[in-house]
Amino acid sequence: ESLIYTYLQPRNIPEVLTVPSWQLAGPFLCISYDHFENQEWADNDVSTWPASYTANFGQYLGVDGPTEFNLPQQLDSEHGWCDFSRCFRGRKKANVGTQPCEVSAYAVGRILIPEEGDYVFDVGFDDWLRLWINGNGLHSNRHDCGFEIDTVKVKLPAGECEIRVKLSNFDNMQWRLWAFCVTAKKV
Repeated sequence: ESLIYTYLQPRNIPEVLTVPSWQLAGPFLCISYDHFENQEWADNDVSTWPASYTANFGQYLGVDGPTEFNLPQQLDSEHGWCDFSRCFRGRKKANVGTQPCEVSAYAVGRILIPEEGDYVFDVGFDDWLRLWINGNGLHSNRHDCGFEIDTVKVKLPAGECEIRVKLSNFDNMQWRLWAFCVTAKKV
């Protein structure tokens, strides 16, 4: 056995804000970057989304036909993470059909901004992502070679803030990871 003592200087740690719960829409067919850039009904306010959506393509075509999803799908954040695979698994048998690829989906959530000021959003993802904050398209990027983190700085008013993310998923080196993480902190 061994015992180690450590003495640390106390310091202020910035509060990290995360979305507690997401509303999801999708999945949408996404076979190219041009396809990913298309505007879809999920770009609009959540209150205008249909009550259900039928995915009539690829891994969502099962023996019994296409897969229908009730909308919006609700998903609690896991330490800032949103995993689309929890709600939008494929319907074909075998692993190839369960972890979707050549798809995109949307997540909409809200965080409470405690005070007006400059905030930094760290967004971790794989593949292609678009980010809106309070309805403004602020960031779009591609990580075609694996998971990476982007940083976006934005000035925000105090109060509720809407975060909207569109994320694609492809068969790649990250084993079809279809998840992202969003955190924010005041700078």
